[in-house]
Amino acid sequence: MNRLLLALLFFLVPLCAGELLTLDEASYLLKKKQTKSVHQAYHAFKNIRINAIMEGDTVVQKKALQGIVNAGKLLHVDVIKYSDELANLGASNSQSKEQKPNTDTTSSVNNLLSARWKYGNIVLNFKNKILENQVHYFILDKKFNNKYRYVFDIKANAQKTLSLSNRHLSGLRLNQNRKNNMRLVIENSTPISLTYLRKGRELIIRVGKKGENITQKMVTQQNALEKKERPKGQKVIVIDPGHGGKDGGAVGYRKYREKVIVFDIAQQLKRELRNLGYKVYITRDRDKFIELRKRTAYANKRNADLFISIHANSVPRKSGYSRHHGVETYFLAPSDSKRAKSVAATENTKDVAAMNHFGKESFLNFLNKQKILASNKLAIDLQKGMLSILRRSYSKIRDGGVRKGPFWVLVGAQMPAVLVEVGFITNPKEARHLVNKTYQKRLAHGLALGVENYFRMN
Repeated sequence: MNRLLLALLFFLVPLCAGELLTLDEASYLLKKKQTKSVHQAYHAFKNIRINAIMEGDTVVQKKALQGIVNAGKLLHVDVIKYSDELANLGASNSQSKEQKPNTDTTSSVNNLLSARWKYGNIVLNFKNKILENQVHYFILDKKFNNKYRYVFDIKANAQKTLSLSNRHLSGLRLNQNRKNNMRLVIENSTPISLTYLRKGRELIIRVGKKGENITQKMVTQQNALEKKERPKGQKVIVIDPGHGGKDGGAVGYRKYREKVIVFDIAQQLKRELRNLGYKVYITRDRDKFIELRKRTAYANKRNADLFISIHANSVPRKSGYSRHHGVETYFLAPSDSKRAKSVAATENTKDVAAMNHFGKESFLNFLNKQKILASNKLAIDLQKGMLSILRRSYSKIRDGGVRKGPFWVLVGAQMPAVLVEVGFITNPKEARHLVNKTYQKRLAHGLALGVENYFRMN
């Protein structure tokens, strides 16, 4: 029997080795955090672990096990046995080095005080603040009594026997499945939608029907909690109302002027961001002409984290006023789009001195990959923020997209910088929106939401 197993092992080893990725390659796949790449990393780490065991390389085995655990958490699969194996390896290594063993087994373990249902949520209350690494959530295959099972493994001890029940679920179990680890299992005959958030000493689990969009709500709540801990006061944002003074910008429907509209929106945005706790500066606080290059110079002097220039779009009458509408956001980069070049040409024409100052070579020197990428991310978040808020109250808000273009007002910025076209001042319907104070406030709220999302993700 042993000979048969040995022969089978030697037969399988080449198959595994043939597909074996290196630790670095598997780690790179894991960092991408895309479902397909995480799956690949997960299986790659498992192959590396087997190979390490055969070669007796405990160092590689530990790294592979850590990779399996990290990937498993992202995929919501059960990796408890790998966690235990990793813990045992760590314990054996510390003893082999004749170090004094750590007898404080509760240093990273919490105590559960109560468990209850509250407003349709399962609320677990702990003695100490519940940490991210104390919670592992995963989904088991539909194998047990034809039930779907959703599992939470929590690094905690229950101080007493606790029970939970709900007539809308097939089963709900909470027990101490092993030392310093408790398990909550939620069962149902049909798939359910489930997510959770940590709130101080509470773990709140929301259970809903399959297809119910509860995830975004929970994520929003979690973000709101985390925002309180972020030092917003250290973040500096410079808002730039386009044009001003002798440069009136575009003149649109009913002779509405771009410089007036964008100034009003900039003021609204300044209030929104200051209410959220950011330090906010504005390039012009009145109807004043400022050269383009001095706008980014002002932001650089303030050591700004973001630079947001606000403008309103326009088209010639022959192009058809009513056909062109929507919001667009631009970041600085050479553009191969005729549309972007046309918009940039319109915004650049009033300050020829700035273009002569920088020149083509200087312009290209300012373009670095890192800043382009950061500005692109900011543009995406601002665009999404505007659309999500405006579409709640107004119909047919067109997404003009995120585009790249050679806008001179962005040249020289030493931070992520974007130019927002808040709408077409030449479109009758959109122009009426743009001069409306309620619309301006909602648009500013959308931009502020975009700023929040940018800082949360970067």
